[in-house]
Amino acid sequence: MCHLIPLLPIAGLAVFWIFPMSIAAPLYSGVLVVSAVVGWKVLLAARRPIGTGAEAMVGRQAVAITPLVPLGKVTCGPEIWRARAEEGLPEGARVRVVRLEGLVLVVRRDERSAR
Repeated sequence: MCHLIPLLPIAGLAVFWIFPMSIAAPLYSGVLVVSAVVGWKVLLAARRPIGTGAEAMVGRQAVAITPLVPLGKVTCGPEIWRARAEEGLPEGARVRVVRLEGLVLVVRRDERSAR
């Protein structure tokens, strides 16, 4: 759908064949304004960071609800995930998601929360 937005002004040129110039010019300027606003919103939406899926999990903070030796469970947002840590971590440790391996989060101790 967003690929059709640039075609809106071209399709709007048909008003010049249907209406006299005194009516077609204001109508066409309205079409240009609407297509510019919608096009701007599409560009902003396309540049927004990823909010869902595996790509959004990387970098998020989680809390260990079982000891991670090396496998355990963490809460990341409202969800409980299986997690693996490269070092043993106690229950309650704050961790960061490094990557996903299937349905297992690979985590490491969150250095930012330790300070």
